[in-house]
Amino acid sequence: MTKTRKNILLTLTFLSFFSSMIFAQANKIKTAERVRQTNKQIKQIEEYAKTIDKFVKKEDKPHLVIADISDYNESQKPIWKKYNSEKAFEKARETNEAYTIAYIWKKAGKPVAVNFTYSSPSGDWAQFVLYTFRADGSIAKIDSRLNTFYGDASVLRIFYFDAKGKKLKETVKYQDLQSEKEFNPKDREIYDQDVKIYKNVKNLPFTKLLRNPIKKK
Repeated sequence: MTKTRKNILLTLTFLSFFSSMIFAQANKIKTAERVRQTNKQIKQIEEYAKTIDKFVKKEDKPHLVIADISDYNESQKPIWKKYNSEKAFEKARETNEAYTIAYIWKKAGKPVAVNFTYSSPSGDWAQFVLYTFRADGSIAKIDSRLNTFYGDASVLRIFYFDAKGKKLKETVKYQDLQSEKEFNPKDREIYDQDVKIYKNVKNLPFTKLLRNPIKKK
């Protein structure tokens, strides 16, 4: 190999290496910026969720209750029924128990918080899922807590979404049901439950009942 050709080869190798370094650095900067923007969005979602939480606590009682009154063991499809107050629902519950219940809070006529409770006749587990919606109906945050005697555990999950429904972040924490101390899920067998993801108010299983007024007898 001539000296000239060797120098050309070394130059090309250096340029290739240098280009790779620049590309890697650019990707690193791009990734860092993406993480920064995501964290910024999550912070905004947290701030919004706090305002909704404050609103819910101020209102206290839900503005609407919708429950699945179908037979837990026999029915193949849910039968959703709407109640105009928690008091009305609890009265109906005396004769017909419900194991899937949605407590709904509205702001300016639009649902902003929907708290689902899921359970079973055995009482061995219960799951609570709070959906925080934006004014335009898009999901902002989901907080889920599953308490189960199968593994004596509490499973806590949090989801964050942007305005287009893209999941920004998901966290999960496993705690002992009694002590609330965190543990590794590999250390015990847990009866876990999936979290239903409704990316918009219109995707809720009873969306038609949200639009239609309760018929008076």
